[in-house]
Amino acid sequence: MSNMQSTYNVIDTESRQKIYGLLASVFLQNPTKERLTQQKEALHFLLKEKIDWDALLSDIESVDQAFYDCFFVPTSGRYVPPYESALLSYTEEQKKFGKLNGPSAFHISNCWKETGFSIDSVAIFEPLRQSFMPDHVGLQLAFMTFLCGAELNSIMTKSSEDAFVSATKWQQYQLGFLKDHLFKVINTFAQAFEEIAPGYYAAIASLAAAWVETDYVALDSVHREG
Repeated sequence: MSNMQSTYNVIDTESRQKIYGLLASVFLQNPTKERLTQQKEALHFLLKEKIDWDALLSDIESVDQAFYDCFFVPTSGRYVPPYESALLSYTEEQKKFGKLNGPSAFHISNCWKETGFSIDSVAIFEPLRQSFMPDHVGLQLAFMTFLCGAELNSIMTKSSEDAFVSATKWQQYQLGFLKDHLFKVINTFAQAFEEIAPGYYAAIASLAAAWVETDYVALDSVHREG
């Protein structure tokens, strides 16, 4: 497995799993003081980004209100639908969101079935669980967490040759999913947030966009060389 391990080994895969899981939690769970503190510390440790966290988290109540305004209340003036179906229509010129539950939601649902992913394994704010759609950006990040976990399990539990074949298969799933969905929409998500609702969630959306691009480029490079 030396060719793949030159860029992606157990430590890399475990770190990637943690980063995707952490980013997913920001958009899928309602903020509490404890969660926000954990997110701040973990994001700083894993991504090494220089962010003015004190300014972003100076008012916990405003972050809590932003969670509802941005994700649940279309009339709030700060609403950014976290769904690929809606985000694909948003551009710098055409600042309008499309309809929900489009073809991307259907395709992602099939990706879940194909790989064995279930929303039951994800910690989600309960009202969101009751009304979820598969193309939610947070769930896309959670799905990448699952795929990285499957890759890590392959590396840890199989013999060297079998591990290479299995881990490569899971990486190819990741690369395909990023190309078809998350990488395609995450920059628009961050852009819309910055324009509509600057603040904590806009900052994390920007972090997520930068991370997804970095990971996609690295994965693509590994498989082009491999």
